[in-house]
Amino acid sequence: MDYITILGSCRQHPIAKYKNVSNIQEDLNYPHYTKEVLQQIRYLKYKTLSNEETKYCFRSSLLNGCKKGISDKEYDNLKKEFDKTTFFLVEIASKIAYKWNNLYLHHIAEDHGILDRDKIIKQDITDEEIEDDIIQIRNELYPRPFIIISHFSTYESGKRYELIKLLENICNKLNIPFLNQTDIVKHYGIDILMKEPVLSHYTNDGLDIVGKILLDKINKHSIPL
Repeated sequence: MDYITILGSCRQHPIAKYKNVSNIQEDLNYPHYTKEVLQQIRYLKYKTLSNEETKYCFRSSLLNGCKKGISDKEYDNLKKEFDKTTFFLVEIASKIAYKWNNLYLHHIAEDHGILDRDKIIKQDITDEEIEDDIIQIRNELYPRPFIIISHFSTYESGKRYELIKLLENICNKLNIPFLNQTDIVKHYGIDILMKEPVLSHYTNDGLDIVGKILLDKINKHSIPL
């Protein structure tokens, strides 16, 4: 039976209807960009961040005002969850990196916790860096399988659309399974999206559709135990 870790957003939650999912996403972070994903993987594998540093870069600590980092006991539980994982869902939703004191931060750091937020360096990751990051993500997760998942775009232009096409090209080049959420929206129509100023979330019907698509994709690329 697959055990899934989501390295991404709530858009991947519906897989929990079909597969066991680790607590890593809710207890630690919802990463959005490649450097943030890579930093999180290396932390879970090697504990590359101190307890103090975890106060500032992960979503769970930021939501608590950076008052408490990840304790040794909490890290040990996260590490067990990571080591137990048989399949990863890696969603890359943004090119924008948030760097502060050599840490890559979850994007809500702009609004939560950190007192000197004006020192956060916000910049676009280059196409070449994204490809290199994905190669390193693959190396760190090997031999466990994973899927790269894009955000969705309702327009065939703009930064989000350009990132989706970049990810698609990189995954085709590197023979990495890829799920383009734009294809889902195109097929089923925008009624599967919640009506928001910036479209980012699925309706309940949309979540049901995504869950079944993820299940099929995971079953296709899982390594038999």
